[in-house]
Amino acid sequence: MIPIAVIIFISIINELEEQSKNGIKPFSEINKDDISNPIYYDDSSPDENGNYPVIQDYLSVKYHDIISTFGKCDDIFGMCNLEIKAEVSEDNNNARILIKYINDENWKFCIHDGIFTEL
Repeated sequence: MIPIAVIIFISIINELEEQSKNGIKPFSEINKDDISNPIYYDDSSPDENGNYPVIQDYLSVKYHDIISTFGKCDDIFGMCNLEIKAEVSEDNNNARILIKYINDENWKFCIHDGIFTEL
């Protein structure tokens, strides 16, 4: 039997793949007229590598509040040490979602333009 954490992980990857077709944008640029449903990242919280938390859920544009982000050791996965971050180019014109398992440097993937690939 497949563990539920694996099913949830695959579901999230599928959702991120689909959303990435609409772009990966900083949350500071959210506006009420954008109905494209892109992936947003929290551009106010870069990590030590300059990558950003990917927003899992947020309130409407009226309130402009982040409810949750995909972070290290997210309990929703049931797997510790899984990290989902947005990597953004220096000119902010190119972004991709990085997914890695902290305990295994060889287990790295990215999502960009609806494509899930191994790094």
